[in-house]
Amino acid sequence: MEQHIAELLKQNQELILALQRTHGSSQKVTVQFEKFDEENENFDCFFERFQTYLDVQNIPADSRAKVFISSLSAKLYQLLKNLLAPDLPSDQNLDKLKNVLKQHLTPKPLIIPSRHKFLNRKQNEGESINGYIAELRALAINCDYDSNMLNIMLRDVFVSGLRDKAILDRLFEEDNIDLDKTLQIALAMEKACKGANDIMGQGIKAVYAGKKQMNKKSDFVSKQKKPLFCSRCTGTDHVKEKCRFISSKCNFCSKVGHIQRACFAAQKSKTKPVKQKQVSFNSKAENKNEIPVFELNSIDSGLHEQPPIMINLKIENKNCTMELDTGGAVSVMSINNFRKISKKQIQPTRVVFKTYKGDSLIPMGYVTVKVEYRNQISNLNLYIVKENLDTILGREWLYKINLDWQAIKAVRVTSKRNLSQLLEEYKNIFDDELGEINNYQVKLELKPEVKPIFCRVRTVPFALKGRVENEIDRLEKEGIIEKVEHSEWATPVVPVVKPDGSIRLCADYSVTLNRNLIVPQHPLPRLEEIFTSLNGGKQFSKLDFKHAYLQMKVHPESQKLLTINTHKGLYVCKRLMYGLNGAPAIWQRYVDGLFQGMQGVKVFMDDARITGSDEMSHFKALEEFFKKCKEHGLKLNLSKSQFFQNEINFLGHKIDANGLHKTDEKISAVVKAPVPKNVQEVKSFLGLVNFYGKFCKNLATIANPLNNLTKKDVKFKWSKDCQVAFEQIKKEICSPKVLVHYDPELPLTLASDASPVGVGCVLAHIYPDGSERPIAFASKTLSKTEQKYSQIDKEALAIVWAV
Repeated sequence: MEQHIAELLKQNQELILALQRTHGSSQKVTVQFEKFDEENENFDCFFERFQTYLDVQNIPADSRAKVFISSLSAKLYQLLKNLLAPDLPSDQNLDKLKNVLKQHLTPKPLIIPSRHKFLNRKQNEGESINGYIAELRALAINCDYDSNMLNIMLRDVFVSGLRDKAILDRLFEEDNIDLDKTLQIALAMEKACKGANDIMGQGIKAVYAGKKQMNKKSDFVSKQKKPLFCSRCTGTDHVKEKCRFISSKCNFCSKVGHIQRACFAAQKSKTKPVKQKQVSFNSKAENKNEIPVFELNSIDSGLHEQPPIMINLKIENKNCTMELDTGGAVSVMSINNFRKISKKQIQPTRVVFKTYKGDSLIPMGYVTVKVEYRNQISNLNLYIVKENLDTILGREWLYKINLDWQAIKAVRVTSKRNLSQLLEEYKNIFDDELGEINNYQVKLELKPEVKPIFCRVRTVPFALKGRVENEIDRLEKEGIIEKVEHSEWATPVVPVVKPDGSIRLCADYSVTLNRNLIVPQHPLPRLEEIFTSLNGGKQFSKLDFKHAYLQMKVHPESQKLLTINTHKGLYVCKRLMYGLNGAPAIWQRYVDGLFQGMQGVKVFMDDARITGSDEMSHFKALEEFFKKCKEHGLKLNLSKSQFFQNEINFLGHKIDANGLHKTDEKISAVVKAPVPKNVQEVKSFLGLVNFYGKFCKNLATIANPLNNLTKKDVKFKWSKDCQVAFEQIKKEICSPKVLVHYDPELPLTLASDASPVGVGCVLAHIYPDGSERPIAFASKTLSKTEQKYSQIDKEALAIVWAV
């Protein structure tokens, strides 16, 4: 009996195990695997799918190579067999098969072309932020950046390629943020802009939906019976086909078919064109529950002779001038202007501005400010925008401030629209005649006991002889030179061919007069001094003095010293000549004295730069400059002049209202510079880079491996450190850093730092909102002795050097 029970239990256990095996096999996952399609899929993606398939199917290691072979198409298997010949694919392990195919199908891309493609990728029109950064990540895969450098490069290329200026301006406010923070800001602004557009569309629909519903019945009635109207005579009791004036001739346009009171041309001539002005804010919201939407397009009456009305008042106890715009709903000021009068915190707002082009503009917010006008004091809302717009006084303020209309004096704002009138008024300073300064003569002074030097005439090439003679005749005709028979001094001339084929005649005073002159001392303006003088400008004008030095007359006693010796004989020079030692100092001293004290005017050699805090002051400075030139006989070159530009290039820098920028030409020269092959090329590259040293933080430390190559007794060897430094310098030069203009009204901060091989510092402005913006960076390589200092001594040295 016990034996029978034991046998039954054993049978029962075997049955349970059999059921478990059956259940387990029924739960096994079966995955269909698509074969490799080399036309629509790259090999790496295919192998990732294949690896997942092996894991899901739990395929044994010794069978994986055979499964891999079976997943290939006939064409790809034949390729694999050819690559392995004389070996067979079935005799290889999975890793060998994978590596052979990968090396053939996806060879490693070259780094330089990959980086070039990556660095030049810009955001396409309509491309989202997520789509743009995804494309950049894909392009960066083959650039061979390490993990830290990859994120830095992704951030920099992402920022430099953005299309939306509002996002760029927001990112430029941050200092050295990482990629994640950059994307977070960009995505938030993209979402906000999209949301504003959506809200704007819904708001307009909400305004008109009710009206359409209320007027549905009346609309239906009007469609059933339209009023009569005749376009031939403007009558309302008949249609044009039955008009008695169908054959009449118009007294205005002389056309047959209508009379003068119905003439479209006559009506058009009486109506002045409506023109769009820079900015105004007209509300689109019609009830308190809607998000306010304001348009940025004011309406000009078309009466060009009527200037804008400027209102002088006080905001936060500071004098301000605002342009009155009765068509504008709110009052608006740029952040740059607002920070000059107040440190108040900006409050968020739901308001959205819309430009006349249809673009959305989200203001930074609003501030409740104290406004004083003729003993009236009110607390009013002022909207703040990042863009450099004119300061507008809108209707919201007019409800609180009672303007004294009888006492208001419209300040004449003469702008680009009547620039032509100003140029016409001063057309004489732009004519073709050579200028002649009427109150100054150059007098040259020789060193004691100097003997005259007479140099023989130099041979002129036969091919240039005719053109040289024509140039000599032209100079004589214009009174620049005068022929003489005898002279103790004589300087040879060198003909220089201009790009247009004409000749410039240069006197080589280096062999005669230059070393024997007492050179007048006058400093040329430093770059920082020039850029500071342009602080606060919104637009810029650039003017060129025509043949600058030649406009200065030379004292009769000094003319004989400048005598030139040509193949046509001796000529004394009656004007200040190019190539003369001290000529730049003489010219700069004169123009500095002439234009001294003129606000918004800065002259450097033969270039003048003019600006103003607003259009009115800019135009006034331009007018005063023209007046000075006319009074003193100076002439300008109109073809080389520019007026009311948002940005100008000056001395290798791009200048706008925000500050200093690097020019594309200089950046391109650095980026395209090849890897140096010798010490001289290293020096040339460093010289090119040092021009923008003030834009680069800790340049001396970064460039230390390259600086070491230029030292004496150091053998030239381009190491990995040199290559890293070379690429890092290029990245720094390409970075979108902006240096703000120095403003004496803002506080300064000076930060210094020290590394084992160099010291650096940054001078920055502290703005009322607490943000810091750089004015200039500086750095210096430590000497061998200084490199031996302790770190705390290096930090102290950095402080002393920076100050």
